[in-house]
Amino acid sequence: MSLTKQDVFDIALTHIRQQGKPSVALNEDGTMRELYEDCPICLYRGDGGLQCAAAPLITKYDPQMDNHEYSSDISFSSIYADFGPDHFIEGLTHPLANFASRELQVAHDRSAKDQLSGRADFLEAYEERMRRIAEAHDLEYSEPA
Repeated sequence: MSLTKQDVFDIALTHIRQQGKPSVALNEDGTMRELYEDCPICLYRGDGGLQCAAAPLITKYDPQMDNHEYSSDISFSSIYADFGPDHFIEGLTHPLANFASRELQVAHDRSAKDQLSGRADFLEAYEERMRRIAEAHDLEYSEPA
């Protein structure tokens, strides 16, 4: 089975629409924990079972994937390179992992940052970013139902 960029885009978009909120580390009071001011700690597998946009592409999760001490570059493409294709859905290639990292993970993380700073609602910001990604990569995007 070979995945396409459209497949990877659709998996991420559908997942975040169903989840409805970002996957971030939380403080005891339920607020987003920050890496530094107005920068949430986004996680592939977050508190309460939440997952980031790229997480549905991971089949064999390892907590090291979210270890910010493990790597300063916690990008999906670096995780793919470090853990190898057997940790990810069948058909995911390194170029698609790069797309997931550069575009889909960034859309999730920046939208979480927008919510934390009070600039925008997470889902609204995420939808706008995904619409622009679809346009830039000639992918199909449908408005949420």
